[in-house]
Amino acid sequence: MRGLCLTAIPLVGMLSLGRREESKRSRAIDKTVVLLILVLGLQVISAIQNLPVSYAAHALPAVALVILALAARADPADLSTSNIRTCLRAPVAPLTAILVLGWVAQLTHQVPSLFPSARDLFFHGHRLQGLAAHPNSFGFLAAMVAVLAFCAESSRFIWIARGVAVLSVIASESRTALLSMAAGLLLLWVLGSGWAFRQRVFAIAAAALVAPLAWVFINIHRATGTGRGDLLSGRGLIWANASRLVSQVGVLGDGPESIGRLFPTLAGPNSHLLEAQNLWINDAINFGYVTSALMAVLLVSIAVTRHRNYRQAVLIPLVGMVVVESFSEIPVDFWAGIVQAFPIFLLLLVCPRRSVETDPEPAPTWRQHFERGEIRRVTDDRAASESTVPRNSSAPS
Repeated sequence: MRGLCLTAIPLVGMLSLGRREESKRSRAIDKTVVLLILVLGLQVISAIQNLPVSYAAHALPAVALVILALAARADPADLSTSNIRTCLRAPVAPLTAILVLGWVAQLTHQVPSLFPSARDLFFHGHRLQGLAAHPNSFGFLAAMVAVLAFCAESSRFIWIARGVAVLSVIASESRTALLSMAAGLLLLWVLGSGWAFRQRVFAIAAAALVAPLAWVFINIHRATGTGRGDLLSGRGLIWANASRLVSQVGVLGDGPESIGRLFPTLAGPNSHLLEAQNLWINDAINFGYVTSALMAVLLVSIAVTRHRNYRQAVLIPLVGMVVVESFSEIPVDFWAGIVQAFPIFLLLLVCPRRSVETDPEPAPTWRQHFERGEIRRVTDDRAASESTVPRNSSAPS
């Protein structure tokens, strides 16, 4: 019943948009849509091949959310950066409402607090998981909302939304979400428009200074706090063992959630893993290396859209966030829930449709002028003007 509701809500939202007239420009084939269809199609084929056919219903909520994003995509208008930032205010409000709803649901115990926290700051010593199944997923959702809010034009409400999103990332205690948010803001600062050269240099210098300090801090924390000095929190062993499985799976992989079903002890005899904690390795095991490569091409195609203002204003920061998150978590998964389909939803929502530059109409030939009667009319007018000129009856003597 829950999955049916999560599937119906995006479809109702799509129908509420109404049927709009689309020009020839907006009906052009979009490579982003083609890549998305290929990725989803190969994943569904892999699921049907390795699991019961009914398992394909697990992807319906995510597919419905993607359909809603495609229906609400921006028209191919070459807007200025200022206009784009103003338009980005619109999705910030409902997304912030989702974050607030997650806080309310967990504070009122409508959502159980399942993940203990090392710091007793929120929820009686538990991490914020909101409406997601795991705090890391909700933290990354909040991180994307935070970067989107910083991309939007500032206002009093936008500053409130930024505060709510950043606080949600902190309450989730997801280090990867915090790191991806910092990467997105850095890309916005360095590559976004409207910043002076001095400010860009300052951003690069600050990142170069903070990165090694963060590396030292994490290593000290690991060595003194948990007894492990692994910067990747044990992910290095998981990645090494999971990489060996990629060569053993078929072209279409072993289906969704392969590691949890087939290789739960990937990190050791006492471990019970559900994923490889790396999007690219995880997708290669689940759906094959071809699907994993197509996912990378899909993200690149969104980031390098021909609309330069969209790239600088919002797309590069958001895609950069997904890439950073993908090397430690699974930010995009159409089978794990609607929250992990949110990054693709947001990227499609702010990525404009493909625009086709129509060739200018060629100049008409003389035959076309003649067939239209334009040459005849010009000749008749010239003859009429000559008839009005008085002629001498005799030559001068």
